[in-house]
Amino acid sequence: MVVKNTIASINQVVDYSLDMQNFHEGSHGHNIVPILICSNGTPKENDYEIEKGIFKTIMCNSNNLYDHINYINMVFKFPTIDVIHWEKSYYKPTPTIIEAAQALYQNHNVEDISRNEAGDNLIITTETLNSIINNTKESHTKSICFVTGVPGAGKTLVGLNIVNERKKLDKLENAVFLSGNGPLVMVLREALAQDRKSTSISKGVKIKIEDARREFNSKIQNIHHFRDEYFKTKKPPNEKVVIFDESQRAWNCDKTVKFVKEKYKKHKLF
Repeated sequence: MVVKNTIASINQVVDYSLDMQNFHEGSHGHNIVPILICSNGTPKENDYEIEKGIFKTIMCNSNNLYDHINYINMVFKFPTIDVIHWEKSYYKPTPTIIEAAQALYQNHNVEDISRNEAGDNLIITTETLNSIINNTKESHTKSICFVTGVPGAGKTLVGLNIVNERKKLDKLENAVFLSGNGPLVMVLREALAQDRKSTSISKGVKIKIEDARREFNSKIQNIHHFRDEYFKTKKPPNEKVVIFDESQRAWNCDKTVKFVKEKYKKHKLF
């Protein structure tokens, strides 16, 4: 095995460790030791440091793997783990985006639908974002926030929750959830519309599926369509709170400017 990008490899191992610590029941309460193995790599010096239950990544090869594991066991004297119980333990990440969205729009909140393992972070993140939005609103300023986390941590869930909560607080804010992932937008809209229809029927209220779909078309939008609409005018968007999901996939400034100039030159905005 040849490790071409050591930093990327270390980050990947750490991500797996965080995933286990947060979402794997059998790993709760135990220290996690991420080990990166380069089979034929040269020996590396390691710092056996631990922070918040996760060691600094151990770098080793096929010849000294046992030595590192044995050293850690001798020095830190970890408690014995029931391997069978650990292996059969459940992996419980946050609910799927579809499940979460349906629950949110049935008047549940992020605390109700998040797993206990991830719930605290999701609640704190949502409360922090809401506080920033409220302060921004009161001071008549603008704010931009970035939410990061390992896959499955619930970033999209937080975004959907913010849009749902802001709609309840102030309809004039026109909070909107944007994504460049077209299939995700389509699936979310349809799932929520179907869920709205079935929930209404169970309450004795009949609504048309077209009306249900129309309700969610404005709440969940394709970022490209959103952009296209507002490049046709110099007026600012009606939406006051915008959640951009998967923003790390966005183009850089140069590529965006080049594309926009080409596509919208007919509108004489550039």
